[in-house]
Amino acid sequence: MDSGAAETVIPTNMCPYVPTKPSDGSRKGVEYEVASGHTIPNTGEKTLNVVTTEGQRRSLTMQVCEVNKALVSISKTCRAGHRVVFDDDGSYVQNKVTGEKTFMQHANNTYTLDVWVKKGQPQQQPGFTRPGTQ
Repeated sequence: MDSGAAETVIPTNMCPYVPTKPSDGSRKGVEYEVASGHTIPNTGEKTLNVVTTEGQRRSLTMQVCEVNKALVSISKTCRAGHRVVFDDDGSYVQNKVTGEKTFMQHANNTYTLDVWVKKGQPQQQPGFTRPGTQ
């Protein structure tokens, strides 16, 4: 989970069994500026079917680029109808409509959302991001 990320991204080599498909960003030649000041191109997107530690099935569309680790944009998560709460007593992503919470872990000054990626054909699941948004 990254409060400074403008986009939800995944490294090119992560989840190789999930196909990378062209995205609006890759077709338009979108590039992202990284912390070093360099830019990296958007090379497409992957839609991951995931299961959270709570057993929730979700769909997560991530832009593919040369990053070191997957990052979920908190800004995009909030725009998709969720609230993100960071608290010493428990941090979570909450769906504003259903109230359902997905808890994050906090270690080494980093908040993570642990999910398992389901192999196989993509199936539409409720998501952390709004369907069709890049």
